[in-house]
Amino acid sequence: MHKTWLIIDGDNCAWRNFYAMGGLSYGGEPTGAIFGFFRDILDLQDTFCTPNIAFCFDSGPSLRTQLLPDYKSSRRTRERILPREQKRALKGLRSQLDKLCWEHLPAIGFKNVFCEKGYEADDLIASLVRDIEDYIIIVSTDHDLYQLLDDRVIVYDQRKKKAISRKSFIEHYGVDPYTWDLVKAITGDTTDDIPGIRGIGVKTACKYVAGKLPEKDKRFAIIEKDLNAIKQRTILTRIPFRGTPSFRLEKDNVSCEKWRKVLGKLGMDSLLRRVPPS
Repeated sequence: MHKTWLIIDGDNCAWRNFYAMGGLSYGGEPTGAIFGFFRDILDLQDTFCTPNIAFCFDSGPSLRTQLLPDYKSSRRTRERILPREQKRALKGLRSQLDKLCWEHLPAIGFKNVFCEKGYEADDLIASLVRDIEDYIIIVSTDHDLYQLLDDRVIVYDQRKKKAISRKSFIEHYGVDPYTWDLVKAITGDTTDDIPGIRGIGVKTACKYVAGKLPEKDKRFAIIEKDLNAIKQRTILTRIPFRGTPSFRLEKDNVSCEKWRKVLGKLGMDSLLRRVPPS
């Protein structure tokens, strides 16, 4: 009998909560991202009624920089020129991510917390999807994860309370999810500083991939001319990235008492009543 697994994109969730409530602190330490993260876990368990949760976190620098030195370079540039106060806040977020990954989630009893040097959360999620035969709900707002959609995998945007399925993806984009890495290789990805073909957007790239872009269309020739470079870029846009390890899922040892101990330590009394009984 198939189970249902929630796989949470840890960095995506923490960053979203950092922007929403980054000002929260306890005992002089920032706690906003952690508070929002815990609240999201409890909300997700209420929504999907499953105790099976895995968490995936980034561990940079990404190995993709070996192929593309400028990969995500604009983020590093922006961080260098941030005002001192914002740099301090960003340092606080990274501290919260470390504590979530290595301290708080294990202390609650979550056994499936994954972080692998050089790989991104997307890669680890894709590795789990590849190896798990159960139903999977990926919790993230990252569109790169759409390439993992199939009949047993959905992506859930918790911010919009919206689930994206393989069917709804195809209806919207007109291509199968497994070709999404090719679409991104054609258009490029400004978020990750992956170059693409100037003037070719997602709609046109999808038409090309689906075989619906007329050969007489000048954009068809532009894409065809760049096919070798596109093929190389798919190494960057495809997940999991080459060399991503496999992971073994373990049975959690979560308890109400452990939840209460961690929440109490962090001064998060308002979440205590949300903790499900053991």
